[in-house]
Amino acid sequence: MTDFIVEHHKEADYVEVAPWTVFFDASVCRHGCGISRMIILPRGACFELAYTIKPYQTNNQAKYEALIKGLELVKEIGAEAVEIMGDSQLIIKQLSREYECRDDILKTYHEAAKGLLEDFKLITLTHIPREQNTEANSLAQGASGTDR
Repeated sequence: MTDFIVEHHKEADYVEVAPWTVFFDASVCRHGCGISRMIILPRGACFELAYTIKPYQTNNQAKYEALIKGLELVKEIGAEAVEIMGDSQLIIKQLSREYECRDDILKTYHEAAKGLLEDFKLITLTHIPREQNTEANSLAQGASGTDR
């Protein structure tokens, strides 16, 4: 068996890597900030994570924080491919390099997210309408204490 693996190891590159899907969202209010991630494993199991964090100045900062926490989690688990889904057009387009990140504060989050993405073999970035991100949105609002 060992000889077979050694002889055919190059063929293993053709095995498709199944992505882990990360939905992210955040909700900011004056009482706190809720972030959420919904992580879907390649075989379909779904985990919803939401909690309150320190208040942020902007919703974009909080959404980047939610994405970074989701990427850290799937990286720690050992995922090789990630599909990122979020209703923040700004964040998705900044990470796909369609938009330049010019805000000094957001640059810190942007660089952290880009650094995490370097660890994955396959990355898909998809902007989705808010209506398709309802579960992550509801989790974030519940964690922040808002009910917009």
